[in-house]
Amino acid sequence: QGCLMSDEDGCVPVPAFQVPVADTTGAGDTFAGGMLAALRQGLELRDAARFACAVAGLSVQQPGAVAGLRSFPETLAWIEQQQDLRSTT
Repeated sequence: QGCLMSDEDGCVPVPAFQVPVADTTGAGDTFAGGMLAALRQGLELRDAARFACAVAGLSVQQPGAVAGLRSFPETLAWIEQQQDLRSTT
């Protein structure tokens, strides 16, 4: 379902990406790794949470914990593609 992000401005739900699920193994770990990677790259907390949801969403589409993972720039591009798909439907 995504995550609930909380900071000094309050709580904000960050929805999961709607993707076909093949295997949920490692989804939480990839979410945590995605969050840390995004923060390390300088993303704001809300954007980092969205990035982490994307990493987990990519992860669950392939069997195993890491087969669906992409590089940081590829993940950002995938997020943009998902937003483009939402705006055309």
